[in-house]
Amino acid sequence: MLFSGGLDSALLALLLRERARSRGLAVHLTTIGLEGSADLQQSEDAARSLEMAWSGSQVSREEVVEAARKVRATERGVAPNAGTGGPEGVALEVQTGIYLALAHAPCSRVLCGQGADELFLGYAHFRPLSGERLRVRYQEDVRRLREVDWPMSQRLAASLARDLRAPYLDPSWCAQVESYALEARRPSGVPKGLLRQLAALMGLPETLVQRPKKALQYGSGIHSVLSRA
Repeated sequence: MLFSGGLDSALLALLLRERARSRGLAVHLTTIGLEGSADLQQSEDAARSLEMAWSGSQVSREEVVEAARKVRATERGVAPNAGTGGPEGVALEVQTGIYLALAHAPCSRVLCGQGADELFLGYAHFRPLSGERLRVRYQEDVRRLREVDWPMSQRLAASLARDLRAPYLDPSWCAQVESYALEARRPSGVPKGLLRQLAALMGLPETLVQRPKKALQYGSGIHSVLSRA
């Protein structure tokens, strides 16, 4: 499982751990990042608190640039000159991170936490929005996730002979979440507040329940490399 040590992946890891143990299986957590990156540091601590197997792979700046080149070459949704601003630039950075994580994953079947930020309003751009503006932006994000970003991740996984799955995108789970009003998913204005409440009820350690969001491209150090490439 691709693991950053943040709320989304930690809750998913906890649930998978219990399900795997009941079936005599094991879940291996894996993380990529540049030397000294936040993700490598916090994911090891989080895996230890969950008592789960973990491995971290340190990637070089050259490897990040080469992975971004491969993503650009493979995906029509990312322009050859995509920078770090706007949807295409963000997609390039995120998909580069996913590509590297998949390439370093020790197993062919890989799980990830994609979808939680959209469903539970975790992104910073949701914070100042409410009412109709929030609804419109949420619908835009979910549409892009389902029609662009997730299919892009799956194609990259296929190019590496990986079977990538996202439990947060399970249709029955999405239907349950979307039965809640948008504002109910961030009670008291707390991003992903509803998910945090669920995580606490499921027994996730408090330090992981309250861990602030740090997007993949920032936590791994990929943004700092590609912004200078």
